Amino acid sequence: MAPLTTTVDQYKLSSLPTDGVTAVRFQPGKAAPQFLVASSWDCTVRIYDVASGSQRLFYQHSTPVLDTAFSDTVHVVSGSLDGELKLFDCNTNQNQTLGSCLRAISTMHYNSNIQACITASSNATDSKGGAQSVHRQPSTVYTMDSIRNQLVVGTAGRHVLIWDLRQMHAPLEQRESSLRYQTRCIQCFQMDKVIY
Repeated sequence: MAPLTTTVDQYKLSSLPTDGVTAVRFQPGKAAPQFLVASSWDCTVRIYDVASGSQRLFYQHSTPVLDTAFSDTVHVVSGSLDGELKLFDCNTNQNQTLGSCLRAISTMHYNSNIQACITASSNATDSKGGAQSVHRQPSTVYTMDSIRNQLVVGTAGRHVLIWDLRQMHAPLEQRESSLRYQTRCIQCFQMDKVIY
């Protein structure tokens, strides 16, 4: 079934999740990505072919999946309500457990510079690679993103923290957001040599 395209940037997908979608991410590293990954409260992670609009692959967790991301062009990481962190290989259709957190993985981000998945849990902690290295945050983490060696975290109470991923003993900067409402999404970008 071909997707019904209304514009160049919109696609209709088949085999949709049966419950609420928690995250949607495009495949990295390409101007025109071939795949899209979506996680859901129905305990599944689905990988779609953008050109055809069809579901190519899917795998399951035992509890709802709260976030997902591509770690590279063929591997997907996902975190669930029970704190399980999984890695899925799109070439072999196999998944493995990378680690687990004590609480639900509320958000996650894969940093290719340090080649690690950074997860945030509902108990106001974040960690690199499951429970390898745990760092306390001032409150519940709602969003995060990284670029190169910097991690930007948005928490409850409108706090924004900037961390150096090489030295996570203390944040480089911590401030209250100038926005009136809670920050729910942070995206890093670089202009010239300055990271925003």
